[in-house]
Amino acid sequence: MLVLPSALVLLVRYLRAGIILAGAFRYDLLRYVRHSSSATPYRSRRNLQSRIIATYHNIEKGLSLPAPRPGFGSGVVDNLLDYLSIYVHRFGVDDTVVTAAGVLEQYIGFNRCAGLSEIPHERRIAHFLEDVGVVSKGVKAGTTEMNRATVLKAVDPVGIDFFELRSSVRHFSDEIVSLEDVRFAAIAAQKAPAVCNRQASKIHVFQDRKTIDTLLSIQGGARGFEDSIGSLAVISADLRNYWAVEERHQAWVDGGLVAMSFVLGLHARGLGSVCLNWSKSPSKNDELIKTLNLPPASAVIMMVAFGHLRERYSVATSARSSLSEFLILE
Repeated sequence: MLVLPSALVLLVRYLRAGIILAGAFRYDLLRYVRHSSSATPYRSRRNLQSRIIATYHNIEKGLSLPAPRPGFGSGVVDNLLDYLSIYVHRFGVDDTVVTAAGVLEQYIGFNRCAGLSEIPHERRIAHFLEDVGVVSKGVKAGTTEMNRATVLKAVDPVGIDFFELRSSVRHFSDEIVSLEDVRFAAIAAQKAPAVCNRQASKIHVFQDRKTIDTLLSIQGGARGFEDSIGSLAVISADLRNYWAVEERHQAWVDGGLVAMSFVLGLHARGLGSVCLNWSKSPSKNDELIKTLNLPPASAVIMMVAFGHLRERYSVATSARSSLSEFLILE
């Protein structure tokens, strides 16, 4: 038997890994260039929608500061009105336009209360609101007043045991998860932070046996407990919501936060769950997107299997590193 020198073996392994990785990176590059808003925000409705949301959210952030500067954000408002004009012309008035209108109205109101004699783009904003006929009264936009006591009351029952008792569960009872429980967890997930509030993520939930079996066969990581999985979620994020090199990984950050919030929402309803990894090859990724008929711009984050807990069950201990090693206080 021929034994290659260790250095040569290592070189061959590096070359093989490099070829495989180069193909995967090329796949990621082409998908990001093809679907993201890097080249233009006008490629599709969703591309332009995400640019509008990010832009009006900049105004919301300015209004939420401790002491906003009167007249701030003139350039941002100008860009927003440009985007809105094109959007309304192509797609009409929808919730995105109504929310943007609400932000612009709050912007005008803030500057009037501040006594500003010349509000940036005031006439143009008025013309836009008049042209689209938007009535934004009651729309959730701009800023919302919060109360510390209300927040403390809501979080008071939650202790560290809520988090420490969450474990990955790999065997569930036969009880069907109600849509009420699914919606509860989805509402929790909607509150996950998202870059510029673009809300690029989606949660697809399946409860029919045939579809679950098909998806688990593609994922390939639930062997030994797949038969007990009665509910399965696929979390994804839309690449059309991102642009430029700086945001090339943002879909997985936003989608990961949504996934974790969904899992904690399930946990809050007394349900068990396990995150099923989606670190897959380009061919597997394409297979899942095609199977679920997801938009081609979808970045699949992970699957989450969930269900009701059995009276008694075992979980992997999954020992964590010490807090002193994990938490670095500089």
